[in-house]
Amino acid sequence: MNLLENFKVAILNIWTNRVRSFLTILGIVIGVSAVILLIALGQGARNQIVKEYEGLGSDLIFVTPGKVDYSQGMRFNPLATIGGSTLKKSDIESILKEAKSVKYAVPFSLVSGVVRAENGKDSPLSITVATTPDFVKLRNLKVKEGRVFTNKEDDNKEKVCVLGKNTAEDLFKNESRLGKEIYIRNQPFKVIGVLDQSPAAFKMFGVDLDSIVHIPFDTGSQIIGSENILRIFVQANNSEVINQAAEEVKKAVLKSHQNNEDFSVIKQEDVLSILDTILGIITILISGIAAISLVVGGIGIMNIMLVSVTERIKEIGLRKAVGATNTDILLQFLSEALCLSFLGGAIGILLAYGIVNLLPYFIDFSPEIMPYSIFLAFGICFLVGVIFGVVPAIKAARLDPIEALRHE
Repeated sequence: MNLLENFKVAILNIWTNRVRSFLTILGIVIGVSAVILLIALGQGARNQIVKEYEGLGSDLIFVTPGKVDYSQGMRFNPLATIGGSTLKKSDIESILKEAKSVKYAVPFSLVSGVVRAENGKDSPLSITVATTPDFVKLRNLKVKEGRVFTNKEDDNKEKVCVLGKNTAEDLFKNESRLGKEIYIRNQPFKVIGVLDQSPAAFKMFGVDLDSIVHIPFDTGSQIIGSENILRIFVQANNSEVINQAAEEVKKAVLKSHQNNEDFSVIKQEDVLSILDTILGIITILISGIAAISLVVGGIGIMNIMLVSVTERIKEIGLRKAVGATNTDILLQFLSEALCLSFLGGAIGILLAYGIVNLLPYFIDFSPEIMPYSIFLAFGICFLVGVIFGVVPAIKAARLDPIEALRHE
C-alpha cells in the first residue's frame, strides 16, 4: 500500500468514527486557534501602537526621568514611574539654549483630580496637564474657539485653561464655553480656549489628546507643590536630524544635571523597540500556556490510536498475512495520526480566522494573522501527529500476524 492509499484509508477510518475523531482533535483545535489568535492580537496591538506613535510625528523625542537602557534588553529604573522625577524647567531652558537641532521643548506634568464645570457636570475621562503655550505648535493642534494661554500668564501662575474637544463637549455640551469656569482640585480655572479635534490617534498617558485640559505649567506646579516634570516632549527641526537632536538634548540635560545621567532621551524608534520586546515576551509566554492544549490534544490522539490498534488487531493480522510489512502497518497508523492532527489544525485555523474577523467589533484595534503563524500551526500539527502517533503505530507494526488472526 503506497502513501496515498494510506491516507485514503486513514480518512475513511476518521469519517467512520467522526464523532470520536472530532472529540479527539478538540485539544488540537483549541491549541492551534489559541496560538494563532495570540500572535494575531500581539501583532494587531503593535500595529495600533505604531500607528499612534507615527501620529505623533517622526521628529519627536521624549525625555523621561530614570535611566532606560533600551540597547541592552530594556533595563530601566522603576522609580521613574512612581514620582522619582528629577526633570526641571531649567532642563527645558538648557535644551532650547544648547540644542541647535531642536525647535520646541515642552514640559508635561499631570495634575490629578476630577475636572468639573461650574454647572456641576464633570468629565471623568479627562486629565489635566500642566504645560507651556508651545504645546499647540509641537502637537500641530488647532484652536477652535478662543486662544491659548501666553508665556506671561504662565509666569504669573494665572488660573486659565484650554479644553480638548471631548472635555468641552462633556462639560458644556452646546453651550458657550469661553469665559466659563471649571474646577480642578476645587480651584477655579477660566476657560480661554477650546481645541479642535486632534489630528493624531495617539493616546498620551492612556487618554486621547481630545480629553486633556491644558493649564499653564507654573500654575500646575503651584497646585501640586512640585516643579518636577513628568515628561519633556522635544521636537527636532526635522526628521532627518533626529539622531543629532537626540544627542544634543542628552548633552544639554547632562549639563543641567551636572553630568548625572538620571534621565533618558528616547526617540520614537526606541519606544517601539521597547514595546516590541514587551509584546514579544508576553506573546511567547501566553502562547506557551496555550500550547498546553496541543500537548493535551496530542495525548488524546495517542490514546485514541491505541484504542484503534486494539480494535483492529484482526485487520492488522490479515494485512500481514497477505504480505504487508511492519513498515506498511506503521505508516498506515502514523498516517491516521497525522490526518487527525492536520484536521484539528485546519479547523483551528478556520476558527481563528472567524474569531479575528469578529474581534474588531469588540476591541479598539484589528488583530492581524501573520503568515508565519499558519506555517507554525501546521508544523506543530506535524510534530504532534508524529510524536504522539508513533507509539501506537509501532505497537501495531510489531503485532505477531498469527496471534493477530486468532484475536476475537
